[in-house]
Amino acid sequence: MSVYTHLVGTAVWGRWTNGLYYHGRVETVDSMLHIKFDDGDRVSHNVDDKSSVILDVQPTPNSVKQGSRVIAAWPKRPMYYPGVVSAVDTSNPYSVQFYVKYDDGDQGYVTVDKLRILPSPGPAQEG
Repeated sequence: MSVYTHLVGTAVWGRWTNGLYYHGRVETVDSMLHIKFDDGDRVSHNVDDKSSVILDVQPTPNSVKQGSRVIAAWPKRPMYYPGVVSAVDTSNPYSVQFYVKYDDGDQGYVTVDKLRILPSPGPAQEG
């Protein structure tokens, strides 16, 4: 039995075959995490691939730093794109803005509710 069975039903952002992240839920877990996306499509990822499935948990503004690897929204798109936070604008403490340079070359500001932190590379930690 997988140590990740407690994740069944959990809301996540799962990486699709195009490298972008879509919202869904963990459907089942064995040696793979099986994701059912909100649109009904499904994908499976090895449980050791930490960057393939990101828990849908909003980070605190203080936990997102310049250089943080993230997935973030792009206006009027349902998917999240991978990128790096290149600047943090704290001039308005009630609406901190994060300037993201996306891997595809686009860039723009997002608020903390529109991004998720990607875990550091390496095997998943049991726990």
